Amino acid sequence: ERGEGLQHLAYEVEDFEASIAAFEAAGFPPILRKDGGTPVAIYMDTTPVTGFFIELIRKGFRMNDPSTWPK
Repeated sequence: ERGEGLQHLAYEVEDFEASIAAFEAAGFPPILRKDGGTPVAIYMDTTPVTGFFIELIRKGFRMNDPSTWPK
């Protein structure tokens, strides 16, 4: 639809829940949550303002390192 370009930016955040709440309070709802229990990453829909999504990642989480996965 938009052709080539930026799809999302990812940020590792200190306070995952507070960051989600701040985005929601600013009018940017979550659209995709990566979880299987405790959420570890979430995409916020910032496209109306930025043209791309913002991904928030729980501090310390690494997809390829199972030792960082929530218990």
